[in-house]
Amino acid sequence: MRIWYGVDVEHNLSYGYITLFVESENPDIDKILGILINNNLGIESIYFGAGEVDVKNWDFLNRLREISNTFIVGIETSTPLPQSVINQFDFVIFRLPIPCVSDKIYFKYRTENEVGISSILNFSTNSLTDLKDGQYSNDVELYSED
Repeated sequence: MRIWYGVDVEHNLSYGYITLFVESENPDIDKILGILINNNLGIESIYFGAGEVDVKNWDFLNRLREISNTFIVGIETSTPLPQSVINQFDFVIFRLPIPCVSDKIYFKYRTENEVGISSILNFSTNSLTDLKDGQYSNDVELYSED
């Protein structure tokens, strides 16, 4: 698990906020709470799935309310999530790798009641030239374990 903080620059609900980024398949709420309690960093949001690491162990959801009433809490994932999990977050980002950006590429979603399509060119973008090992250059690492 790695934890760092910085300003969220990836155009979501916590864009521009000082965010605690959690990169872990198995997030440790006790470790996260310890960092939040022991550091006056001005954290406004918490982002699970940082570094494009998908959460695989959902045991932490039982205690997510301990932080979700104080912070904007989001998650990024490449795996489908049940509605019951989605409901526990303020925002969910589904990550889908694509080979290139082109005016020929569209995304489609479907629910029980509707279908939507949008061109990839409608996306807000951010350059990755400042990204190294999942962190932007202004991010500050707070915790890392092997």
